[in-house]
Formats: sequence, structure tokens, C-alpha cells
Amino acid sequence: MNESKTINLGLNKIDRSSPSTTYFDLDKYLDQNWEKVDGFAQMVEEKVEDTVAHVSDIQDRLDAEKRRTLTLEPGLQIINAKRASAFKLEGIKGRTLVNLLGRAGGGESLNGFMVSASTASIDTTDKTSGMSSLKIVATATTAYGVYFDISSINKTKYYVAIASVKVGTAPRADLRLTKTDFTNIKTSGYLTNTNFQSYVLTLSPADLTDAARLYVRYEGGAVGGTGSLDSVRLYEITAEEAAAIGGMTTEQIATKYPYVESIQPIRNPYAIRYGENLLPPFYEWPPINSTFSRVKPYKFEQVATENYQATYYDINVVPNTNYVFSAIHTAFIGVYQTDNVTVIAPYTRDQSLSFNSGQNKVVRVYFSNRDLGVGTYTYENATLTLGNVAKPFKPREDVMLAFQTDLYADPLTGANADEVFEKDGQYFKLTKWKKVVLDEALTWRFSTNYTGYKRVAIDAFVPTQTEEKRWGNYAVKYDDKFLTNGTSSLAADVFDLSTDKVLYMTISNADSGWGDSYTPTADEIKAYFMGWRMGISGNVLNPYNGTGTKAWSKITPLGAEGTTVLPKASYAEWTPYQLVYQLATPTVEPITSEGQLTFIDGANQIEVGTGIVLRESNRPGYVSNTYYFNDSFYGSSLKYKVAKILSVYKEMTRDYKAIIYSGNNQYGNQKARLDERNYDPSATYTITYLMLDTFPLSSFIGSIAENEKALLNDLTDIVQQSATSLSVTEIELRQAVQAIIQQQKRNVWGPII
Repeated sequence: MNESKTINLGLNKIDRSSPSTTYFDLDKYLDQNWEKVDGFAQMVEEKVEDTVAHVSDIQDRLDAEKRRTLTLEPGLQIINAKRASAFKLEGIKGRTLVNLLGRAGGGESLNGFMVSASTASIDTTDKTSGMSSLKIVATATTAYGVYFDISSINKTKYYVAIASVKVGTAPRADLRLTKTDFTNIKTSGYLTNTNFQSYVLTLSPADLTDAARLYVRYEGGAVGGTGSLDSVRLYEITAEEAAAIGGMTTEQIATKYPYVESIQPIRNPYAIRYGENLLPPFYEWPPINSTFSRVKPYKFEQVATENYQATYYDINVVPNTNYVFSAIHTAFIGVYQTDNVTVIAPYTRDQSLSFNSGQNKVVRVYFSNRDLGVGTYTYENATLTLGNVAKPFKPREDVMLAFQTDLYADPLTGANADEVFEKDGQYFKLTKWKKVVLDEALTWRFSTNYTGYKRVAIDAFVPTQTEEKRWGNYAVKYDDKFLTNGTSSLAADVFDLSTDKVLYMTISNADSGWGDSYTPTADEIKAYFMGWRMGISGNVLNPYNGTGTKAWSKITPLGAEGTTVLPKASYAEWTPYQLVYQLATPTVEPITSEGQLTFIDGANQIEVGTGIVLRESNRPGYVSNTYYFNDSFYGSSLKYKVAKILSVYKEMTRDYKAIIYSGNNQYGNQKARLDERNYDPSATYTITYLMLDTFPLSSFIGSIAENEKALLNDLTDIVQQSATSLSVTEIELRQAVQAIIQQQKRNVWGPII
């Protein structure tokens, strides 16, 4: 017979079905039942405690804001986030690099250096910065190379010298500090790299006593042996920095001290969080083989005419990181190094493949028909993601935070840095430095005549500086050589931003063409600062001393295009003098910015850099049913040389039909085009791109939300700031409309009384 029990706790119930079975068992009906009740009570208590703890945790997450401090370092990196959240910027600090070699080591010209047992030429096919590098060819069987005169540097200071060098056919090369007779003082050590590699020398006062030359030296081989070099720079550093360099890798040193021309601040910093899918639409892929055609943003069609026809895309990656490359395709996919030879992940007909980036910073993902022969093949929904598991296709959606501003600091110590900060959704700069281009627009006057040079001046140039700040100023000539900061009556090429608000500057007669007995007029001084040297008609390189017919010739290149008419304009080859000085009192000013940096849940690939230009207007040139952006031949060059075009916008929307590629006549490395059927002549087109010039780098310091309270606060701030921004825009628009209406009334009725 089944015993009766309660439904929920299973307590024993007394059987009262008959008098013979009705009895009371103390153990069964009391002890056992109470034990079950007690066990249930314990379980309830534990559940209550768990619930209270869980509720308390939720309460904490809703009541107390929790944020995680982040420093986004220069370059490409991976940041893991616990949840999707916005990055809150706390600051970016300025930095200034002063390359004491000016532009001489940039590989863009044959000026500013000397060759030893060799010839030098410009090579546009291989470089590490700018448009070209120097190709060196041996003219003797001895050691050969290129050297820079550094005899005038302050030999009581510390320096770091860096050069990007490739040995070519030479067995080996090094970077040396030498005496005038090439006697070696210090060397980077020999390297045998066949690709560009950074060579580093740290120089102390003890090394510099007899130092005269910085020498990139190739050794071994025969006449006709080759080598290449680029991005040679020399920076003064502190003793502390020199000591720290000893614990850094060559790559870290090269990143911290990148090549810049002359004097450069942090310019236009940016941080980009790339989409979960790292591959862009096919409109940004170069159609390496004409058998490939773009059908949709993420669909290629290949009509193969033979075996082994391929197209590829080079993508930046973080070294030693796992990635998955996938696509819906009917042929092959693979991953190689950029030499097209070294395999990273072999070709496969599978729809995805996994690989590790190894030491590579760039990998090349391929589509190919391989040995499948003639036929039509399709490739669509290409995806590259972090990790080991293929993810569903998503279009690439990048987000960024970018600024249009220059950020300076003391070049040696980093003190008194300009700073970017955020307040109420707006970005501002605490400005402590200012750069001025010293050109014909300024009011120059003659000051004093000296033997071999003259002093000129600008009155009421800046507000009075303190004596301390006065000596922190920097100025460079047209050839990127630095002027001496000091009393300007001691020698040529000296500037003095005096405490009486006057800028004084001395100019050698050899530079200006003014003879010792001639006093130039204000307009003739302006002509010099536009790039014109005075001389005598018929012998324009002779200085003018007050007799004969005046003539002027270009300073860069020297002697070109002489004229007897006082010039009123400059020319493209001229680089004006520049001055960077400290403000007497820091100022706060709003700056142009774009975007909001956000993180996705999980791994985020982020790039921090400098040199971005936001939405520059560009009117394309037209030929043969195609519109070309940033094409110098068709008159559509952008303002700066382009390293990379990030996006083309039609009005305010990105135009994914614009094809970005490297071709002929682009101003820099890339241009873009639109077929006539996709171009809207009534629309305004703008381009966001990275400049080819390089600048110092800086970290983005900020934080991201770690719990719900922080996320809610971020959301509230964004909504409030957006509403404020819209209100301000509405007011400005209303005022603009009212101004137009008032102007129209004046045009119709005359002045309104």
C-alpha cells in the first residue's frame, strides 16, 4: 500500500484508511518530517542569501559608476572590452620633434648630404616615408655610402640618430659616427637586411668630442654595388631618454622617434576602431587582374581566361595574433606576406581559414582561380576577424575620433605641452605655443647693417614674453636649417624674439644677395621671404651693391628664372621660414573634431596615429566618362600629399561606389574615381585622408564604462550633448536665415531705418 505524503515537501501523512492502520509513529511523523522542514528552511535561507547578494551586486552596478582607465598607444593594437561602450577622452598632450638634419635625410632630394665612393639617385619604387628614398651605387671597391655634416651640433648634449637602411647587393651596412677623415667613433653594428631596417645610434657628450659626420656606410662588394636609405633623422634628447633607449628594441625606438621634416608638432591626431569585419568593400580592393569585376560592394566576379589569376588586399594586422579569413566563394582563398612568395596560410577551397600573423604587420589576403582553369568564379562577403572561429558576415563599420589641430611642447623636455580636453561634449585645446610662417604677409623693416649679413625686424610682433619663455623659441630657414636663438647682432642666421615685442632676424648676404653697402627696401625684404635672391642683371648670382640693374632669381633652385621686375609672389618650390614660440599666457580655444570612439564587446583592433585630414572638399577632374579625385593631371589635387584615402563622401554620406586605388598622377600615394553614371554633378564631394608627411605620435588617455551605471551616465551625457548641439545649430540657422532675409530687404528697399 502506497503511503500518503504532502505534495511539496514530501512529509509523511498518517494513514487513516482503517482503525487497524491508524497509529502514531513518532519517528516517522515527527522527526522525519521536521528534518525535511528544517532542510527546506536551510535551502530557502541559502537562496535568500544568494538573491540578496545578486540584488546587491545589481544595486552596486546601478548606483556606483565603474570605469576602466585606458591608454591607447600609438600604432595598431588590440583592446578587449567587457561590453560595448564609448571611449571617454581625458586628454592628449602635445609633443614636438626637431630633426637636426632638416629634410636632408628624407630621400626626397639630393640636397643636404654628401656621398663617399658612390653616386646617389632618387628611387620612387621603395621607401619608408614620403615619395622616395635614396639609391646608392658604389663607384669603388672600398666602403661607400652617404654622410651628413653634424660638426655644428652642441657636443655637450645627448642625441639619437636613426636611419632606415637596406643593404641591396652590399654584404652588410652600418650607421656610424665618424671624424672628418671617416675614422670611426661609434657604430650601430653591422646588419645584412635585404629590406629596410632601422639602424640606431645613441650619442653622448663623450662620443662627440671629435665628431663631424653621421655616415651610412656600406661595406664589401664591387663597383656597382647598391644600397638604399631613407628617413634619416637626428634628435637631441635628455640624458634620461638616452639611458631609457638602452632598454628598448630598435622598433620601439624608431616608433618613439619617427622621421619628421625639420620641426613638427603632433598634427591632427586620430584613433580608429576598425569594424568587427576588418576587410573593406571590394571598391577599395585594387583589381590586380582585369578578369575581376566588382558586382556589389562585397561581391567580386571573376571571368578567368587562364590558370592562376588573382586579386588581393593588403591589411594591417597586429603581430603574433590569430585571425580568420572567410568568404563565400567558388575558387580559392589564401594569405601571403607582401612579397607574394612567403605563405602564411596556404590556398584552400574551404570557405574559411585560420592563421597567425607571426612577425608581420601587413598580410595579403588573396582570391584566385589557381588551377581551376577558364571559367566564371564568384567571391562575396569577404570577412577578416580576430580569433580562431569564423564569424557571420558583417559589412566593415569603422568608428573614429579625430581632431584638426597642432599640439606642441618643449622639444627636449616635453614640458608646457598643448593639451586636448573635453567639456560638455565639446573638445578644446589648451594652447601654449604658436607657429608663425615668416613670409611676405608680415611687415618687415630694415634694422642694421653688418659685414657679411644684415638684420631685419618686425615691430609689435607678439605680446611680451617672459625671459624664461623667450629662450624656448625655435625658428627654421627655408632649407630647414635651424636659426640660433640669441642676440641677433652676433652672426648670420640668428633670431631674437626680444622682450620689447620685436622679432629680429639676421640674414647672410650670401642668402639674400644684398651687398655690404646696400640697404634693401621693405618690399625687397618681402621678396627675400618669398624666395627671391637679389643680384645684378646679366650676372644674377653676384650680390647687388647699389650699381647696375637689379635682378632677382629663385633661391630654390638657386639661380633659376631671373627677372628684373621686383617679385610680388612666391612659387611652389619655396619653403618659408617658420617660427614656433611660447605664448605669454596660455589660451583655451575650441577645435574641430569628428566622431565618437566606441568599443564592441570583445576584441577591438584600434589604430592611433597623426596626420588625418577631415572631409576636405575636392572637385574631381573629368575624362573618358570617369571623374578623378586627387589627380594632379586633371587639376583635382588635395591640399596635402596623400598617404591613404580613408573615405569619399557625397554630401554627408560616404560614397562606397568611389574606387580608391594607386595609379598615375595622384598627389601622393592614392587617388579615387567615380564612373560617370555614379557621379552627381550637383553634389559636393569631400575626402578624408591621411597625409604622406609624418608627425610625432601621442597616446589617447581616457576610460570606458565597466558597469551599467557608467553606461547609463554616458548615454545621458550623449543625449544631453546632442540636444544642446541641435539647439545651438537651430539658433545659428535661424540667425543665418534672418540675416539673409534682412539682406534681401535691403537689396529691394534700400537701408532699413
